[in-house]
Amino acid sequence: MGDASMSKGLLLLYVLGAYIVMTLAVVIGFAGQFFYWIFIDLCGFRNRNANRKLTSANNKKDNEYYSLIIGSGFSGLGMAIKLKELGTDNFIVIERHGHVGGTWYANTYPGCACDVPSNLYSFSFEPNPNWSYFFGRQSEIGQYLEHCTDKYDIRRHIQFDTTVTKLEWIEDRHVWRVTVKSNDEEKEIYARFVIAGYGPLSNASYPIDIPGIDKFEGRMCHTAEWDKTIDFKNKRVA
Repeated sequence: MGDASMSKGLLLLYVLGAYIVMTLAVVIGFAGQFFYWIFIDLCGFRNRNANRKLTSANNKKDNEYYSLIIGSGFSGLGMAIKLKELGTDNFIVIERHGHVGGTWYANTYPGCACDVPSNLYSFSFEPNPNWSYFFGRQSEIGQYLEHCTDKYDIRRHIQFDTTVTKLEWIEDRHVWRVTVKSNDEEKEIYARFVIAGYGPLSNASYPIDIPGIDKFEGRMCHTAEWDKTIDFKNKRVA
């Protein structure tokens, strides 16, 4: 009987101890948040941090940039806009297509649309209240990205119809040597930072493990390289 009472007492003590620890954790958490609000928000440290400028990033030399961005889809454009927000124009965007948009330019197959609600699939700093559909269509998403490109003056930073063929880190200079190709001509660009803003959905990837595909004599078309000349009438489509 005495052992049972002792066990219950220990269990009660453990529960009480756990309750005290959790209560202290909550109190300390609220206190920390309160002091963070006092010193960071009210004293303006957050605003000073948000408004800082990359003044040292504007010392531009020929073919040398503070940042080089690969791709002008959502990721690439978003990074470019934020760099300008930080006060630097010393960056370049390399885009292999002739337009911005990334996957939303490359994919033009019938019915192409996003599976994320339109109000979420957009930049938080550039909301669009005029989406025509709950799930945005390819053409309208492309127009939205074109709008952002022009509104934030990014187009002049973009080098279109250009492909990155090689990246090499130069240790003694602490920069990237980026080889790009345009119109069958290659040149080298140097950048302190390289941002990979390219996505896999703009690349056509054909399956090779389907039995008999090597003997298929019909036409094959990928959604990322849609051929609008194909007539599907009276044809079996796999």
